[in-house]
Amino acid sequence: MPKNEETSEAVLAAAETPLQGPNPLVIYGRNEKERAELLSLAAKVATEAYSPEVVEYADIDELKDDYTMALLKGSGEHVERIEKRFEATLVAIFDNVQLLQPSNDVAKLVFQLFWELSENDCQIILGLDTAPEFTYFPRAHKFFLMQGAVFKTD
Repeated sequence: MPKNEETSEAVLAAAETPLQGPNPLVIYGRNEKERAELLSLAAKVATEAYSPEVVEYADIDELKDDYTMALLKGSGEHVERIEKRFEATLVAIFDNVQLLQPSNDVAKLVFQLFWELSENDCQIILGLDTAPEFTYFPRAHKFFLMQGAVFKTD
């Protein structure tokens, strides 16, 4: 668990009572293991409070790979299938968001998914290794990351 108690409390509250606080909720810190443990615990708390069918927890690489394959196949049908996976999601948790390449098509699709989830009453919890304002993302992506609340893990 992170040394920062405020961060732990915020993440677990967002998982247990989605949309009652800031959305998205972003945590950042260099200790990847600590961040992953907290996000994993958040997924467990959300799953116990609701059900596995409404909780999605993934490393951003998994989502990047899915979108990359969809783009390579050149079919909007594959992108729609990815988005359909998140249709009934109440809590979506993604770690290592900093691994998205700032201005490529995959990053645009992932951030579009984040926007759509937040507009469809889904609590989003994101993990990064650095504060959002110091990422290389375009301004619109940084704005999305910072429109909720940002907490440091260490």
